[in-house]
Amino acid sequence: MISDQLRQGKTLFGCFNELPCPEAVELAALAGWDFCVADSEHGPIPESAYPALVRAGEVRGMAVLIRVAENRPALIQQALDAGAAGVLVPQVNSYDAAVAAVRAARFAPEGNRGVNAFVRAAGYSTRGAGPYLQTANRETVCALQMESGEACRDAAKIAAIPGVDVLFAGPWDLSQSFGVPGQLDHPEVVQAIEVMIRACAGQGIAAGIYAGSPEAAKHWAARGVQLITCQVDTVILLRGLQRLLDQLR
Repeated sequence: MISDQLRQGKTLFGCFNELPCPEAVELAALAGWDFCVADSEHGPIPESAYPALVRAGEVRGMAVLIRVAENRPALIQQALDAGAAGVLVPQVNSYDAAVAAVRAARFAPEGNRGVNAFVRAAGYSTRGAGPYLQTANRETVCALQMESGEACRDAAKIAAIPGVDVLFAGPWDLSQSFGVPGQLDHPEVVQAIEVMIRACAGQGIAAGIYAGSPEAAKHWAARGVQLITCQVDTVILLRGLQRLLDQLR
């Protein structure tokens, strides 16, 4: 279970899935990725597609997180009720926004997630209401995306919120926040990410990040980041097709 792996300090590599396609998720699992993130923020993935995407990962032994479109309780609940291993909540740019996201992702006493013991996450009632509610908070990954300078400056305070499992840096939006869009290696961007990593270490929770290349992924893994996404399914497919065509020509 990915939540246990993070608590054990393991480094996990995943990719973003922009395609609303269970086969793409299944292929990522067959390739050996530790997890994938089905992306409803930037990808055309509707809530109705969540169960099939999660199921595609589960049958091949891979965790599927869902990045919801925005920090709204109804969206977070739909992702978790569908059985996702966790949620990645975008644009969590303040302490209050972080508290709201955690409360939407957790049952009491950590939050106020709506209770329904008949959804897919509860095995359509086969898990039993008691066991489901007792273990759901521990099993579910709540990852908050730090995408502004303000968020990273408050990272220590946000990381201390009970129920937060991961602070996840979004370098592209961070670069925009600092007025240097696309300059992912800009000193202010790198410093903000380092502040976030230290905040996670101080609270004993995992740090996460998007890395656009294997080199970047390895760099951040060496810095102690545990939850690392590298590239997206559309780009991986495109580059694979381009390489094959280049060889043919």
